[in-house]
Amino acid sequence: MILLSDLVVRYPGTSSNAIHDLSLVIDDSTCILGPHGSGKTSVILALLGLAPIQQGKIDVDGVEIQKTPLVARKLFSYVPQDNWLPSELTLGEYLTELAVLDDYQPSEVRDRTLWAAHQVHLDAGMERRLKSFSGGMRRRALIAGSLLSRAPWLIWDEPTLGLDPKEQAHLYQLINQMVATRRLIITTQVVEDAISLPNRIVLLRGGQLVKATTYSDLAATARNHVFRIPNPMVTERLREGLLWAPMPGGRIKVFADKPQPGWEPLEPTANDGYLWLMANCSEVPLQ
Repeated sequence: MILLSDLVVRYPGTSSNAIHDLSLVIDDSTCILGPHGSGKTSVILALLGLAPIQQGKIDVDGVEIQKTPLVARKLFSYVPQDNWLPSELTLGEYLTELAVLDDYQPSEVRDRTLWAAHQVHLDAGMERRLKSFSGGMRRRALIAGSLLSRAPWLIWDEPTLGLDPKEQAHLYQLINQMVATRRLIITTQVVEDAISLPNRIVLLRGGQLVKATTYSDLAATARNHVFRIPNPMVTERLREGLLWAPMPGGRIKVFADKPQPGWEPLEPTANDGYLWLMANCSEVPLQ
C-alpha cells in the first residue's frame, strides 16, 4: 500500500508547488490521469525519492521514502517518459543485463528475456541494436525491461506515448494481464488509457487531487450535462464561454449545467466526464 500524506513538492528555482497538500491512498493497481502539468510525473518522482519534498510523508509498503530512499526505490520498476536506452546494445543484451542485475539464475535468463520481449511483440528484435529501434519500439523495449524486475510495484509514466493504435490496444491487454499478479501504476493524459485500469482512476489538476473514481463513474459525472446542438447555434453559444467539441454531421457537442431549447441530450462518455470535471473544478487552482 502507498500512502501520501499532505505531500508538497516544489522544484528549485520555481515559485509554485508542483504538488500541493496531496493526500492519497493507492492500495492496488491505479491510473493517474490529468492534463500536462497536473503533477503526475512529480508524484512518481516523489515515490522514487527523486523529487524535492518540502513537507508531508510517503509510505510504501511500510517503508518511509524520506528516511530510506534507496531501500524504497527497490520497491519500484520504473518506465520514464523519455525513451533513453543504451543504443549500442542489442535488445537481447539489454534485457540480459537487466535480468542479471535482478539476480536471475543463469539457467533462467534466456527464457525470461524471451518472455519479456514476447509480451511487447519484440520477439524478432532480440538481435537488433537499440539505436535502430523506432520511438514506439524503444517504448516497448523499456516496458519489457520493467517486466523483468521483481519489484512489487511497476510504474509506467505515459506508457502509450509513441505507440501506434494496434500496439496501444495490445498494451491495454498486457496491463489487464499484469494486474492479476503485479501492482501497476500508470500515468496518462489520455482518458482512453484509463480503460486498462477502469476500477481505480485518480484525477489530478494543478498538483492536487480532483477525484478518485472509476471509468464508469467518470462517464456518469457528465450525465445531464452533455448535449448536441445544430451548427448554426454555435457562434452564439460560444460567446457564452461554453465547453464544446465538433461532432460528425456538422453538429456540435456542448457541456452545460442545463439544456436550452433545441438541445438534444447525449449519453456521456468517460472523456466527457473528464472534460466536465476539469472544467468545473475551479476550487483546484492551476499551479
